Amino acid sequence: MLAPEISEYYSSYGIMTDPGQHRELLEALPDDVGSLCEIIHGLVIHDGWIAHYGVELREGWLSELRLKRVEKSISRILELNPSPLHVPRPPAERLIGCCRDFTVLLCSILQTKGIPARARVGFDAYLGLDAPTFGDHWVCEYWDEVEDRWVLVDAQIDDLQRQRWGIDFDVLDVPRERFLLGGRAWEMCRSEGYDPTRFGLKDARGLWFVRGNLVRDLAALNKVETVPFLVGRPWDGWEIITKEDSALSAGELELLDRVAQLTQGVGDDTVELRRICGDTPLFWPPKERL
Repeated sequence: MLAPEISEYYSSYGIMTDPGQHRELLEALPDDVGSLCEIIHGLVIHDGWIAHYGVELREGWLSELRLKRVEKSISRILELNPSPLHVPRPPAERLIGCCRDFTVLLCSILQTKGIPARARVGFDAYLGLDAPTFGDHWVCEYWDEVEDRWVLVDAQIDDLQRQRWGIDFDVLDVPRERFLLGGRAWEMCRSEGYDPTRFGLKDARGLWFVRGNLVRDLAALNKVETVPFLVGRPWDGWEIITKEDSALSAGELELLDRVAQLTQGVGDDTVELRRICGDTPLFWPPKERL
């Protein structure tokens, strides 16, 4: 059973997931996760998958990709097509986003329904990157009251992507070994001899990238779902992420190791995670990411 204070914390909005003026639109949507993911597939299109749906990137698409807050994302969705949210848009009329946008939108809807939900940041082992690599990815984690556990959901994967990548598991219940939390990847590289260059996005790879996902997972657990790595504008000066590996002090490495441990075990107590975020300026996201 999830502790009441944790349930309350993750079933309430953060600064990114608050739908603001659009709350009633989310309240009108179905309650089951599968139906919600199908609805999201009709609202958002992944920037890396545009061509697979027979459309092209439109002018100004990067500004959509950099939208941070759900309220603004929904506003843009309605600008593109004013139909009710449950009506699937043609691919050319969907919001251009990335895995974070699918995830944060699902979190917002579930929180609107009073269901504890949070974004998780890490690496997938199923989206077709050349083996044996792990790709930068976000998923949603929600509390299943019936099964009494946290469940990982990949809200991005639709039928086309499932077939393209040959995914052989239920994306509404992603196995933990198929999605590695940032903290788990950090431990694998730091203490288990894994090559950090196996983790990342295209040519952006290495322990610095793993560190970035560890820190962003910590932020997401504190309901600050920052914009992920973007080519040409990687981290907006987030010090603990932009530091060279060799410039990290022993104390900083020890703290990162502790965060990796905590982010994997969080469930009944988030007090220390929230304290670390509040007391450690290194972990404070830059203002431009909020």
